[in-house]
Amino acid sequence: MGIIRLLDTATTNKIAAGEVVSDPASVVKELMENSLDAGSTRINVEIDGGGTASIKVSDNGCGIAPDDMEKAFIRHATSKIKGFDDLDNVTTMGFRGEALASIAAVSKVSLTSRAKGNYEGFRLTVEAGIPGKPQSIGCAEGTTVEVADLFYNVPARRKFLKSPGRETAAANEVVTRLALGCPHAGVKLKNSGRTIFETYGRDLISAISSVLGRDIAEHLIPVEKSFKEWSIYGFVSSPFYTRSSRRFQFFYVNSRWVANRNLRYVLDHAYRTLVPKGRYPIAVLFLETAGPYIDVNVDPTKNTIRIKDERTVLDLIIESVRDSLLNNREHKRIYTPAPSVPAKGPNKNNSFFQTAISTELLPETNTSIKQGYDAGKPVEEGTTGSGGHLPVHTHEDSNEYTARVEEDTTSPFKVLAQLAGMYILYEKEKDLYIVDQHAAHERIRYESIKKRRLAEARQLVIPQTITLSPSQAALLEQLEENMAQAGFQFEHFGGNFIVLREIPVELSSSNTEAVFLELLELTASNLGSVKNLEEAFLMSLACKTAVKAGQILTIDEMENIVEELSLCQNPLTCPHGRPTTICLSEGMLLKEFKRI
Repeated sequence: MGIIRLLDTATTNKIAAGEVVSDPASVVKELMENSLDAGSTRINVEIDGGGTASIKVSDNGCGIAPDDMEKAFIRHATSKIKGFDDLDNVTTMGFRGEALASIAAVSKVSLTSRAKGNYEGFRLTVEAGIPGKPQSIGCAEGTTVEVADLFYNVPARRKFLKSPGRETAAANEVVTRLALGCPHAGVKLKNSGRTIFETYGRDLISAISSVLGRDIAEHLIPVEKSFKEWSIYGFVSSPFYTRSSRRFQFFYVNSRWVANRNLRYVLDHAYRTLVPKGRYPIAVLFLETAGPYIDVNVDPTKNTIRIKDERTVLDLIIESVRDSLLNNREHKRIYTPAPSVPAKGPNKNNSFFQTAISTELLPETNTSIKQGYDAGKPVEEGTTGSGGHLPVHTHEDSNEYTARVEEDTTSPFKVLAQLAGMYILYEKEKDLYIVDQHAAHERIRYESIKKRRLAEARQLVIPQTITLSPSQAALLEQLEENMAQAGFQFEHFGGNFIVLREIPVELSSSNTEAVFLELLELTASNLGSVKNLEEAFLMSLACKTAVKAGQILTIDEMENIVEELSLCQNPLTCPHGRPTTICLSEGMLLKEFKRI
């Protein structure tokens, strides 16, 4: 039988530290939250060597009195709560009193602080959890914490860290979340001496512009609503300004960033029928409540919370976002049905398309959407779906439908017209076919490009300058090799600018920037799998070079699309899984008009 022993303090501290400090990003999070709890209006974050070499967080908060500096490194010593009952009304980011003790147990820490009203500051150094004595030093009011050689005494933990680039990216993400969550505080982030972004303590939209980029900020719609004990505010993007991943979705409860799958799901629900599968809106949303309606004492990271009466909160999000999308002046012309249909001529803005979208916005009429689909799951190649903004139902058996679309192309067909600037109508053996011109041409382009070598590139006659957001510039540093595989050759031009010198042969110079930025996002989510990278690139390139919805086509152009689609390996869907063609058979029309 084993002997039960009491572990020594150093060992227990290292074990406990593993719950709070798992990587450099978690250190940055804990230190920034301490700065925010100290009432700081300016926070500077500096990271070197992926965070394992050094992390420095300085602020202008209330500071720490010299008599409290040693206490700050004792586990469960805190100024934020006095007892268990205080947990029902926690208003601070932290409250456990574990952060500094955990960080100091696995690194070398220097704490410099000057409390407000004091004439001198003090510095305290701690190594492996053992503090020295505070030494007098001249410094500004506030606190600076420097962490060096993270996990130097826990080699097993250090071995499992990712590359410096990946750890830096994770730390950047943490700073991004906190900077957006507390826009009243100015935040400056530096990596290896280079400024990534800086906010100035103004308002939320200013912080979004500084952190995510001005272009994103200009495409956002305000959200604001209250119900019972809850209120919601923030910004969401137009349905026409989306991303290929959820990286730009941020949810906060009482200014605390939270990871909650249900919040993501209801945001998808609010945009249902407005964005295609695989596209995600941008969102920075804040939920606020007073009283014991949330429980933040769930795990040491405090990123997971429990919400009392969560269903009410989720319904509030759906209603608030939908109301904002419907009432926004920029998009009202799209959602509101026009009173009449133009008598002649294809028009990309006619009320046929407008009415279809407006009807689908109403939940009680949204019966064509499969309930409970997983918005995060990509549609597999070769499947058909009901995606798109205008679902059309046929009464034919699916096997018959497939057979009709794929039947021998030698039989003659006749293009009749273009509908709504989006669809090609053609007749074949007494059946009427409706082709989504963009989806069809996207399939044609995809299969054509796929037959050629992926990374074949051509040199631009005039190199193109692209402006990146601060977060995109930081991400690109980690993804240069992947983007090169996709056929892009570029050079950094200082700041957040790059000069593009070569692009894939299939890409025209008119839409280079849009494809490049989208590929940057897709590559980030597919990093580590060359096949996924290639597929993401092919699909994006095919989409960007295909005929667009609203583009007026001649009869010859429409005939070419129909013919080339029939020669495709999989003519039924676009690469994203949306249908390209529907068939209204003679038999179906006879039934609908009660002739049989």
